[in-house]
Amino acid sequence: MTNPIHADDIKGRVAVITGSGQGIGRHFAEVLAAEGAAVVIAERNAAKAEETARALRNEGARAIAVATDIAEQASVEAMRDAVLAEFGRIDILVNNAARMADLERRPFWEVPVDEFDNVLDINIGGTFRVSRAVVPGMIDQGWGRIVNLSSSTILMGHPLYLHYVASKSAIDGMTRAMARELSDTGVTVNALLPGQIVTGDGNIGQTDDAVARVRARQFVKRSGQVGDVSGLLVWLASSASDFVTGQSLVVDGGFALG
Repeated sequence: MTNPIHADDIKGRVAVITGSGQGIGRHFAEVLAAEGAAVVIAERNAAKAEETARALRNEGARAIAVATDIAEQASVEAMRDAVLAEFGRIDILVNNAARMADLERRPFWEVPVDEFDNVLDINIGGTFRVSRAVVPGMIDQGWGRIVNLSSSTILMGHPLYLHYVASKSAIDGMTRAMARELSDTGVTVNALLPGQIVTGDGNIGQTDDAVARVRARQFVKRSGQVGDVSGLLVWLASSASDFVTGQSLVVDGGFALG
């Protein structure tokens, strides 16, 4: 796929993408690798992580797989150490991993408390753990890019997924706070808020009817594609976005405004 934005200075950078063994995370890894970055497939499913990394290496990319559970601090730190041992630095972090696809739609008063806690721990806590682990190195080198994945569902109070919406709302706020704390360090932090994106993985967690309903509400009357998001990711991961930090970029075809 031809990227809508080409950023030469991504070549030679080292990018960690969490949850990148499948779905939109895998596409992010492919796109950054195509731009010349060394990519780290930080994925809980070790088999999927290695398959993705192998596919990228077969295309000539530098790529490694590191089995990573973002809910476990020790796992996150082991991932960071493995990347530093292999590449010596981390320049780009894409906080993509999250729990959503397996969640049942139901009123918030019927959501099990342990499920609520787990979603927040993975989606919010995971973003915190990974960012906390890699930011000191970015500060020391005077350059870094963090891109957090939130969701346009937070803009409309999307019903029946309260814990997911709450977690993605927190990511939006964390992005602003992280950007402020990292001001004048050379490290920027921004968030992408995708709507419904067709990834080619069978629309995990979405029925055909649900996809059609979303499309009907959008201003742009087609399904969102991974390329709609990756162009912005490339831009945010590059020096082209030096003057942009603490921002939330919505990529949903106008859905949240409908």
